[in-house]
Amino acid sequence: AVVQRGLVSPDGIAIDWVNHKIYWNDLDSKRLEVSELDGRHRTVLYWQDLDQPRAIALVPDEGILFWTDWGQMPKIERGGMDGDRRARRVIVGQNVAWPNGLAVDLQARRLY
Repeated sequence: AVVQRGLVSPDGIAIDWVNHKIYWNDLDSKRLEVSELDGRHRTVLYWQDLDQPRAIALVPDEGILFWTDWGQMPKIERGGMDGDRRARRVIVGQNVAWPNGLAVDLQARRLY
């Protein structure tokens, strides 16, 4: 189990408007987390192999979470909004530097 602690350096944040949850990362703890909108049921989703997680974007209808990492090997990743490690994969890992913001166009099915 991963020990939860207070937020030190939260950065990316995204709201799941379908399931009424809030997703965020913390640069200090190098974790991606989720909770109910009121803070209940806080859960660490991803904590391994994260260096400097930054932006977050969601596709709630499909349960997909995207995030950027500014670390030594900058990248954009995707994973399950439920923390399913089998769904995690790097989608952009080359020719990217300082990936900062993310946005999803749900109708066009594009990630920007």
